[in-house]
Amino acid sequence: MLQLLASPADAAGEHWLDPMAAPEGVLSGDRDRAAAALEQWRDAPRDQDPREVLQRVTGRTAEPSEGVSWSSRAAWFEGWLEAQVRVGVRRGVRLVMEVLAQHRTGSFDPRVDLDAVVDEVLTQRSSAVGSWLGEVGGSQRLEVVAELAEPVRTVLLAAPTTVVGTRRTALVLQRGADRRPAVLDVHPELPPARPARRRPRTSALLGAYLGPALERLEAQPWSARRALLAQEPEHVIGDLVRDLDDLTRLGDDDLHAAVAAAGGAVLPADLRGWLQRLVWRWRSFPRAAEG
Repeated sequence: MLQLLASPADAAGEHWLDPMAAPEGVLSGDRDRAAAALEQWRDAPRDQDPREVLQRVTGRTAEPSEGVSWSSRAAWFEGWLEAQVRVGVRRGVRLVMEVLAQHRTGSFDPRVDLDAVVDEVLTQRSSAVGSWLGEVGGSQRLEVVAELAEPVRTVLLAAPTTVVGTRRTALVLQRGADRRPAVLDVHPELPPARPARRRPRTSALLGAYLGPALERLEAQPWSARRALLAQEPEHVIGDLVRDLDDLTRLGDDDLHAAVAAAGGAVLPADLRGWLQRLVWRWRSFPRAAEG
């Protein structure tokens, strides 16, 4: 089990949405196996650093997949095993792992001057960008979207495959040390398919981390979600978590539409479970360094 916890990606290569779902699933619903694992876990000397135990058993010195220390990860793991033994069901959120390509990607006509596109979006959204840069303790990333003059950009939709022309263009910005925004990505974007409640924090972060730029920035949803939790301030993620809690109470069609309207481009079959696991992760593992 420690081998699985130390190398979740190796143990579940196909689970690009959440590789930790597989090692957790090894013991889910198997009370006898969980009890045996808990007994072995408790046999380890209590005064040993969990990192040392992990290295001795697995030969690995990896950082924990959750939180900031192996101490917090070990405390969670023991509690999780106890829950399996006590009730025989998994603690946390069950996730249906159905791998699905990104919902949409975008490409520009080769004749488009991307520098001019970036300048036009920044000009149109200068007020929003200025407010973001002036916000003390604000988010590290921001996505801004603008309607440009020429429909020379296309968005490729998956399942079913459809190519759509659009004037709508998005920038993903990173807060710079000199109070100037660094442009991480520029991509075409679709207008919302239906009216949706405005959620500024969710739109700024979902588009910036889990939008069409994902394939060029973090490459996989799991890496992007970890980057979001590791990089953004606690209160920023807290705002996002409250929004996601609210979103997951919607019906399936409304939830799908709301996430897409907020800039999210990864829409797995179990979108609700995937979002619930993001919320659960943030609440289960400390992000700040332990004193």
